[in-house]
Amino acid sequence: KLTVDVYYTDPQEMELKKAQKEISYQVPLEKYVEAFKALQDSGSPDLVPLWGKIELTKMSLDTDTGLLHMDIHIPDEARLGSGGEQFALDSLKQTMFQFDEIKAIDILVDGQAVESLMGHMDLDHPIKRGE
Repeated sequence: KLTVDVYYTDPQEMELKKAQKEISYQVPLEKYVEAFKALQDSGSPDLVPLWGKIELTKMSLDTDTGLLHMDIHIPDEARLGSGGEQFALDSLKQTMFQFDEIKAIDILVDGQAVESLMGHMDLDHPIKRGE
């Protein structure tokens, strides 16, 4: 078991809000999968999850480089406006980069390295810690 910081937004999508969630995992990779799952459900009406309807299809970590690979599927109802998209990326970065071993995150959508997650914000491949 581990208590992690997880980030959501307020109902008006004005700012990111930090919450703490307890996760359980058996193997190291599960820690990141469970942290992502925590991003999908805040358990509170005051904390809106930005990744709630986004499906994680694959995740792996290159332990030599610290690169976390994520492949996701974004259903139409999960798409956000530009502000929500920026908060979604920020919440993912802040949640995953709390683990010292993760140095960068590469997000693929349906197996493709897309220029933008939802059409508003540029998506770096990979997103590096501190950027």
